[in-house]
Amino acid sequence: MLIHNVYKYGETYIYVMVWVLTDEVRKIISTISSKKEFTEKELRKILKIKENDIRKVLYKLEEYGIIYPIGMITIKEGKFDYKWGTRIQSKEKIYEIIINKEIKEIDEQMKELPEYIYYCEECGISYDPDTAEENDYKCKECESILIEKPNMKLFELKELKKKLEDLYKEEVIKEKEIKAYSCLLYTSPSPRDRTRY
Repeated sequence: MLIHNVYKYGETYIYVMVWVLTDEVRKIISTISSKKEFTEKELRKILKIKENDIRKVLYKLEEYGIIYPIGMITIKEGKFDYKWGTRIQSKEKIYEIIINKEIKEIDEQMKELPEYIYYCEECGISYDPDTAEENDYKCKECESILIEKPNMKLFELKELKKKLEDLYKEEVIKEKEIKAYSCLLYTSPSPRDRTRY
């Protein structure tokens, strides 16, 4: 369920998590945001998701301070469940925390990436500018001349960031606008009330 993108440049691995974009994770967030406490088996029963996959997401949400472990509970002899508590019972606030952190991580990764890379068409290996220069712009494997190309990994990170920003608009900004509009309708005087003044 957790999606990982790993990019290699020479000996450097660029590691980006985009786990929050999956439908299953979004279902879990939607469910727990309306509960003060819940168990892993309860989520499995409601969402039809494997407990192991649920647990991975819960550990990540715990890392972000969104939920906290309460402890193991006994269902019956020899069978156990694990109970969690929700610190933040607001779906839009949960998304706001997660997305802001993920975008920050992507921005940090983008700073590490060069705008252009050097590519060997024979071996299919990419080199960062420093490594390419050290090797006189020749491939380490076959010594073919390297070709300068736009860094597609940088482009992919920008696309991931855009998806997260779109999710932010969908789950945070839109929800806040709906709440603000509902509040305005609730507090605005009716036409009949206006005639009294």
